[in-house]
Formats: sequence, C-alpha cells, structure tokens
Amino acid sequence: MFKREDYPHPSDIEHRFRFSVNYMPVPSSGDFRVDIGNDAQEELRKKLSALADERVEYAMRDIKSRLLEHLKRMSDRLTIDYVQGEAKPRVFHDSLLEGAHDLCEMAQSLNVINDHQLSEARKALLKAIGNVDLKDLRKDLGARTEVKTQVDDILSKFNF
Repeated sequence: MFKREDYPHPSDIEHRFRFSVNYMPVPSSGDFRVDIGNDAQEELRKKLSALADERVEYAMRDIKSRLLEHLKRMSDRLTIDYVQGEAKPRVFHDSLLEGAHDLCEMAQSLNVINDHQLSEARKALLKAIGNVDLKDLRKDLGARTEVKTQVDDILSKFNF
C-alpha cells in the first residue's frame, strides 16, 4: 500500500518549514524601548499615588463628617428645654451613646495620616462620654448638662 509518490520529497518539506534564531543585545538605559517603559511606569506610579491619596482624603473627610454630624445630634438631643419654667429633657435613644463610642473606635482606626485635629476631637469625646451611663443621662440633668457642654466645646473647638 505504500506509494512513494504520495509523499513529498524531503527538500520540499524543508522549504515549507523554517526556523531561525536571532540574537539581539539586551537594551540598556538610554535605549528608546527601555525609556518608553520607564516613562509609562513613572506615569502609572504617579496615577496610583494620586489615587491612593484621594482615597485617604475621602476616608478622612468621611470620618470627620460622621463625627461632626453625631456631635451635632448629641448636642441637640442632650438639650434641656424649659416649658413654663419646667425642665423638659429631649428624648434620645441608646444609639446616641453607643454611636459615639463606635465613632471613636472608627476614628482611631481610620486616622492613618495621624490627623491631629481628628485625634484630639476623638479624645475629647471619649473623655466627655467615658464615665457616663445612659441612665444618668436620662435622669440626672446635671450630668446631661455637663456632657452637652463638653460636646458643644468640641464642636466649637474643632473646625471640621
């Protein structure tokens, strides 16, 4: 069943398949091919650095705005209204104090750039609410007024 004419001559096969190996020198500094890569790498590094800075700035703005809003809410809820000479404390939920503690923890962990203003505001808030119990805030008008005064001091001292 073997027929020699069914198969091409070896010289025909050599022309159909070809392999060649070229050796080129490794590009060095100053070669345009290398410099293009370095320029692109530097541009990418700058973009990534700017993006990281933007994200850190956003995180800092976010925690400061959360802290500011919570301090304002605390000041409002701890206000004592006087109606016809009678003290009427405003109602607040347990989350007022719990949220303040949570924000203090969050501010500590998110303060990656060691923002002095945020750190001092966090410490002042912890000092204001550190020894206070929810029952005391609800029943003791003196304790309530003291915490409100400290919260108002934090709001006036720190410009978020």
